[in-house]
Amino acid sequence: MRNLAHASIEENIRLDEKDMPVSDAIISLFNPAHVSFLLCYYSQLREECCDDLNSDMHFLLMDLENLVDEALAEEELLYSILI
Repeated sequence: MRNLAHASIEENIRLDEKDMPVSDAIISLFNPAHVSFLLCYYSQLREECCDDLNSDMHFLLMDLENLVDEALAEEELLYSILI
């Protein structure tokens, strides 16, 4: 995880023929498998990059946190389980 926590996560996003976002990043919030990975390893990744403001993963995890907060705002039980 240490290498991923400090890897450069450059991303180009485009819309496909169905107007759905497609990313070329090695890890992206548009890919459900990547989100699942991030949730599984969230604690470890967060610990490794929480103080590194130069880390792309730091900001990717912040974006993930914001998305989770928005998605589960109305679902208190699911939010509690996730935490």
